[in-house]
Amino acid sequence: MSLKKPLSWFLLASLALNLFLLGVVAAYQLHGRVVAEARAPRTQLRIEQIAETLPKGDAARLEAIFREHAAELGELTAGIGVGQDRQRDGFRAQPFDPRPVAAAMEMTRFNHDAAKRVVHGIILEAAEQMSPEGRAKLADWASPPIPDSAR
Repeated sequence: MSLKKPLSWFLLASLALNLFLLGVVAAYQLHGRVVAEARAPRTQLRIEQIAETLPKGDAARLEAIFREHAAELGELTAGIGVGQDRQRDGFRAQPFDPRPVAAAMEMTRFNHDAAKRVVHGIILEAAEQMSPEGRAKLADWASPPIPDSAR
């Protein structure tokens, strides 16, 4: 009887450890997918937020133009994610070499700036087709002026 008890505890502990490790691996994999999915819809969310404030026809124009450029924005957003991943990898590398990190930062900056240009182009293209009321609503989304005290 004395052999069964330690063997039972060992099997139970082994099972618990395996389940724990399986959970860790699953959480890590899920986290990677959630991070990748979280990167993509920011621009879409912003366009949707703007569209919600516009008259229906103007909102439809903005959303249609956004859909025309969605693939291009998706590629740029993916490029931003790759650049950010490379930055993290570079910071963790042993020995540390700043050149790959700097290149990854440049890649991220390039794709981010390009994505901003595309979004601005979408809004401008839509504004050309909008009613005066829709353009007035767009004006509410423009950045607030820089206060004189900050200049």
